Amino acid sequence: MALSAWIEITGLAIWAIDLWRAMNTRPAAVSAAGPVEIGPRAKVFDVIQSYPLTKDIFQKYGFSLIHNPLAQRVFARSISLEQACRLKHVDFAVFQSDLTKVVSNPSGDAALPVQATDPRPAKSITQL
Repeated sequence: MALSAWIEITGLAIWAIDLWRAMNTRPAAVSAAGPVEIGPRAKVFDVIQSYPLTKDIFQKYGFSLIHNPLAQRVFARSISLEQACRLKHVDFAVFQSDLTKVVSNPSGDAALPVQATDPRPAKSITQL
């Protein structure tokens, strides 16, 4: 084999190893550092990571997938609180108020707020 063929094969091997390393690494999970402000642009994932007690509030307002780890990784990282409220037809101001109450009182001494009522009947998974 000619010298140029060896150089070409070596270059391809180096490229293949570099490509394999790049594809084999998992991206680092990016989340907010420290406490998150409960606002319309806050990501659902950041809120539940910073304040785990808020999962119960999400559950009360109809966010049934909030305890599902796959849904947290896929949906909660990309959706804001305001977008989530629009999807479930929840008044953001009331939802934000309830989240703020839980965040400001992490001991859970106060009773959790009651679920907001929606005049429309609930849809099952098959109707979606």
